[in-house]
Amino acid sequence: MWIFTSLGFFSVVAHRDDEAAVLVRAWARQDLEALRDRHLSGHDILEWEGSAYRCRLVASRDDWARVARELSAGIDDANSKEAVAERQGTSRARLYSRVWQTMFALQEASA
Repeated sequence: MWIFTSLGFFSVVAHRDDEAAVLVRAWARQDLEALRDRHLSGHDILEWEGSAYRCRLVASRDDWARVARELSAGIDDANSKEAVAERQGTSRARLYSRVWQTMFALQEASA
């Protein structure tokens, strides 16, 4: 599952060795730090050089379900790209916009 938020970008997948856990992965450590500081205090951020997602955090599925609810309940913007620019800066907002443009092409191709 990919999640683009005004807090950061996260890739969440099943933990290979623990079916009760998920790996929350990020390309930018500061994304996981923000997530941890607001929603998963006490969780360690692990780093694996050479990985597609260098930064990771292990969370129980129950903790992740709670975080997803909290992220959803905390939506306070009417324009996601503007919220990203305000909270993470224009460089990050430009990257998100490129993803938006790529996925918009899917809609156009599907019409």
